Amino acid sequence: MNAAQTTVSSLAPRTWGIWTFGEQIDDDLLDRMPALRCVVNFGVGVDGIDRDCLERRGVAFAWPVGANAEAVADHAMALLLAVTHRIVEND
Repeated sequence: MNAAQTTVSSLAPRTWGIWTFGEQIDDDLLDRMPALRCVVNFGVGVDGIDRDCLERRGVAFAWPVGANAEAVADHAMALLLAVTHRIVEND
């Protein structure tokens, strides 16, 4: 076990909330986190999060739907401009 895993293992039993970017949240993890009351996911997908498991345990779950919409739109426009103006070819 590396230093980060050791730290997480020592903190897990008393952690009441976690902020995730799409990591796997399931029964195995929740068994090690009896004090957990809230999971907030800032990733785009929630496929790795067992929401039924969270609900059974009374753990609240939230994610900011559309929070990155403006950044995605900006990136899409930048890509369109790059293709239209052949920026990559001329770089």
